[in-house]
Amino acid sequence: MRVCNIFPQFRSLAGGERLGIKITNLLSARGYKVILLTLSMNPECEKELTKGVEVIKFAPFLDRVRNHYWKVFLEHLFVYWLAKLIPEDSDVCLFHKSSSLPALFYFKRFRKAKVPSFYFCYEPPRFLYDLKEETLIRLGIWGRFIQPFYPLLRYLDKKFAQDSDLILAFSEFMRREIERIYLRPVKMIGPLGVDLKGAKEESKGGEKILLTVNRLHPRKRIDILISALPSIIEEYPKIKVLIVGSGPEEMNLKRLVQELGLTEKVNFLGYVADEDLPNFYFLADIYIHLAKNEPFGLSVLEALAFGIPVISVKEGGPGELIKEGETGLFCEPNEKDLAKKTIYLLREEGERLKMGKKASSLVREKFRWEDFIDRLSSLFPDKE
Repeated sequence: MRVCNIFPQFRSLAGGERLGIKITNLLSARGYKVILLTLSMNPECEKELTKGVEVIKFAPFLDRVRNHYWKVFLEHLFVYWLAKLIPEDSDVCLFHKSSSLPALFYFKRFRKAKVPSFYFCYEPPRFLYDLKEETLIRLGIWGRFIQPFYPLLRYLDKKFAQDSDLILAFSEFMRREIERIYLRPVKMIGPLGVDLKGAKEESKGGEKILLTVNRLHPRKRIDILISALPSIIEEYPKIKVLIVGSGPEEMNLKRLVQELGLTEKVNFLGYVADEDLPNFYFLADIYIHLAKNEPFGLSVLEALAFGIPVISVKEGGPGELIKEGETGLFCEPNEKDLAKKTIYLLREEGERLKMGKKASSLVREKFRWEDFIDRLSSLFPDKE
């Protein structure tokens, strides 16, 4: 069976890109002939693909575009062309992320394709909905120009989504959000899986490590973690923060670290390949997650798998992954409450270790990639 994956652009090896690559690799491992159509692919992402996956890049020059908003604009402008590249003998098409919707619309309406087409909705385009005001402010003068077009953009987004045969969601939180916006049934395909190779449950001694693995973007709210650190250090001077990831907020976060005199306490590690991530999970005592309405929270799941208790905001998908008081703690998105919960887990070592063991055990039982791919492939048409 030939499966065509349409993923508009691999800008960096962040959560969505990692998930798209993982699904592609798993389908290939199951024996499907997988074609990956994309406008451009960051070299870091391409390294993660397994052999046997055919990759077609239509606009690789987009890798050289540095401005985030220009990159998004060009992505939506060129994505129609991906629909023209979909092989006619495809048995099923998987459209990933909201920016693939114009390609889905063109594929169904203009090519008159009868191929079953599923829309993997990681999340509706947040710049059109819950992050509208924030986006317009960040765009400055361009925001005032674009604002009158918002009703049209929302209409097109909802219109294009209706052309999919099925919309798929990874968490109950996101399923409800998608149904609220698109006003149609959504199939819950989650939960996702997690790679458990090398996972261990014992605690590490010596210096205490706080870890976060995220794209460095304002909505990840990593600035709250940095701002909470002085209060934590007052109680536990021997502590360090490891920040894995890169993104547009990196310079602002580094500036904040310097202003607070925390350069010896906070390490920015940049991009880390998937195969090397376990090295940092092994080091961590507590994982911190503060992102606003995260669709699922793959890094949270990975931390739990490695026996690390998680302190997280009770928003989005992570709210479904963490059991309060058993595998982690919820906190308000402010530095005071984060510091309070972190100090508690550092002080109560027995409780922290107990949470870590419980987390690892639950993840091993419930979150398997094999089960996820079974659920996905069961939706594919029977091949005679």
